[in-house]
Amino acid sequence: MSESDKATAWKRLARLTVLRFNTGWWFERLAPLLVAAGLTAAIAIIFLRARVEALDWVPVSASAGGLLLLCAIGAFFLARRRFISTSQALVRLESRLHLKNALTAAENGIAPWPSPPAEHRVQDGFAWHWPRLLAPFGIALLVVTISLAVPVTRVEGTSELPPSEPLAWEQMESWLETLEEEAVLEEDATKKFRDSIEALRERPEQEWFAHSSMEATDTLRDSLNHEIRQLATETSVAQRNLSALQAYSAQMSEAVKAQLGAEFSEALRNLQMNELSLNQDLMQALNSIDPSKLGQLDSLSSEQMKQLQEALKKLSDACKQCSGNQPGLGKGFSEDETALMKKILGSCNKPGAGNCNKPGQSGITRGPGTAPITMGEEQRLNTDNLEGVQNPDFSNALPADLMGLGVTEHEIDETLTGPTAAGALNSNGQGGEAIWRDSLLPEDKAVLKRYFK
Repeated sequence: MSESDKATAWKRLARLTVLRFNTGWWFERLAPLLVAAGLTAAIAIIFLRARVEALDWVPVSASAGGLLLLCAIGAFFLARRRFISTSQALVRLESRLHLKNALTAAENGIAPWPSPPAEHRVQDGFAWHWPRLLAPFGIALLVVTISLAVPVTRVEGTSELPPSEPLAWEQMESWLETLEEEAVLEEDATKKFRDSIEALRERPEQEWFAHSSMEATDTLRDSLNHEIRQLATETSVAQRNLSALQAYSAQMSEAVKAQLGAEFSEALRNLQMNELSLNQDLMQALNSIDPSKLGQLDSLSSEQMKQLQEALKKLSDACKQCSGNQPGLGKGFSEDETALMKKILGSCNKPGAGNCNKPGQSGITRGPGTAPITMGEEQRLNTDNLEGVQNPDFSNALPADLMGLGVTEHEIDETLTGPTAAGALNSNGQGGEAIWRDSLLPEDKAVLKRYFK
């Protein structure tokens, strides 16, 4: 056998050793990945079986094959640092066959190749551990089989959730429902606003939050809020003036009754122009009231007046609820204000009470406050009595504080003096010093020494 044939035979045996060794390491790294892939596939199969009637095995098989391929590639990159080369395999063979570096020397051209063994395979010391090799495949296959065989309750597909609407639509519908529950508005009073909301809702869903749609929504909400606030204000005025005219008409002056009646009539006109119109029965009852006759014998009965006031109060409270309990909406006379009004009107009705609208006297057209200073009456304020303020305690005085002021005169020296000669010297001159001496700091001295050496 020639040298080339011997070299070919030994290198073939070395490649077989390389293949067996490297494949063993690849299976070592593939085992945990294979188990994890089996569990993942089982979970996916159970999930799909619970949501579809029949599995489409073509995409399922393709997905399983792709998962196995990813595991194989990942195991290869994890195990490649453990792989050996042909030269290392020759060292392994010469170690097992006790050739004493003959194969390494022959590969490097130092010595001839020894004769290869007669059999095509030699014992390189590597053997397969089949239980350990096949266990990961068995676990993965078992898990996938269980996921296909286990009974699964099919979950019906949930219907698509409705799209989220702008909150302003829900808010306006809540306002309208609150007003409709009181049954004091016309049946079609809220139809205009409901139709506008439905028109916005019928637009494509992707345009609900567009700039134009949101601008239209804000305009509609502001318009509805304005009508509700106006309705609350006018019903509050009507209810308050009805209560005042009914209870205190006999004690009011004609000017006050005329003013309250005018306010009541103005409130009725505004209610008629409001888009949230009251029902016909309530409007007819309010229009039939003559404010100048309230409190007289031929006015409405107390039961009818009570029903009207309750209807107005219900509507006012509903508007107040819609407007978020804003101040000034739906406000009538409180118990304290009613008691105070009775007291004021009772004192003004007494003989000799004089003009109750005089400043300093409370009345229905002005508040219960008083005006202690009025024009036309002399008030003694003691403003001509001037007193000084003194504080002899200077313990807390600051350096810049003014301690006091006083009035004094200049002191003039009246001693007579005679004429004196000008330019006279009172001292003899002294000569200059020979040496100029100054007291300097050490750092100043150091500077002078550097410049004046």
